[in-house]
Amino acid sequence: MTTMTPQSRFRGGEISLRIYRRLLRAYPKAHRDEYGSAMVQLFRDQCQEAGNWGLAGLWGRTIRDLAVTSTVERWEEMQRRKPAMEQTFFNMPITFGRAIYALSAAFLAFGVVLARNRGNAEGNRKHGIGQGHPF
Repeated sequence: MTTMTPQSRFRGGEISLRIYRRLLRAYPKAHRDEYGSAMVQLFRDQCQEAGNWGLAGLWGRTIRDLAVTSTVERWEEMQRRKPAMEQTFFNMPITFGRAIYALSAAFLAFGVVLARNRGNAEGNRKHGIGQGHPF
């Protein structure tokens, strides 16, 4: 019977730790800056306690937690930034937004007119209407 040293027991945890560090990018930067090192340390400790055979269960809990909490953190960050984004978008570029809206409406109207005229021209040719007129 072989005994496992803490180092040999943690080999699967090293790979998991590298993957976990990359997955932490799902959190906002401010959250990673504040809690990232503590989260990595906790995950490292959990890997060591779980051992190679317990990593599957640990990953199941970790992925579920990461999916929920990173989504919540991103949402909360968006809500905190929303007033600043609204101020920027609705105050300064409002002229730009209206210009885009007006151009879109103009292109849509122009497209409708072209489609209608093309349909009328084809219908007129089909029925022999307007053949001798210059207009």
